[in-house]
Parts: sequence; C-alpha cells; structure tokens
Amino acid sequence: PTIQISNISFSDIGTNTMTANWTIVNTNISRSVIYINTTNSFTPPVNGTEPLSNSIYSNSGQQCIYNGVNNSVMITGLLCNTIYYFRAYEANCTSTSSVYNIST
Repeated sequence: PTIQISNISFSDIGTNTMTANWTIVNTNISRSVIYINTTNSFTPPVNGTEPLSNSIYSNSGQQCIYNGVNNSVMITGLLCNTIYYFRAYEANCTSTSSVYNIST
C-alpha cells in the first residue's frame, strides 16, 4: 500500500480498557495490523507472515492487538498510570504473500 491509515485516535478510555480507532484511506489494502507496547520500540511484521492478534494486552512487550479489515479495536488488560505506544501497519496480500507498510 502506498497510502497509510490515518487519524489514529482513542475513545472509551476506562480503568483498564480503551478503543483505538483509525481511518482507512487506501481501499486497496487487505487489512490493518495494530501493535501495542509499553516502550516506543517495535519490530514490524515479516512479509509473508500472518500476525496472530489478541486484544487483551499482556503488558509484556510488543503485542499484535488487531489484524483485520475493520477500523477499531477495544483493548483490555491495560494498567493505570502506564504509557502505551501503538504502531499501525497496512497489509497488501496476494495468495500467501503479505507486504507491510508502516503507518505511524
């Protein structure tokens, strides 16, 4: 994909939950992949792989919290007084090949 998702925002912020929202600009992407971490350090998904996602954050390093076609995800398992960083990627897939581009 040459045009990345945009307007990443957060809503429904609670004690241990929040919803991440984004705008899909490029209709040619097959899915969005969203990562969370407690440090601003991310390793991108490897081309040709399919990251498994879990929206319940383990609070232990980088985790894929979303891999799909929608534009939001509710994240649970968050801790109070903790800074969280997010990284978004778009996937452009054909058969078993995935090519990822970084959004943020």
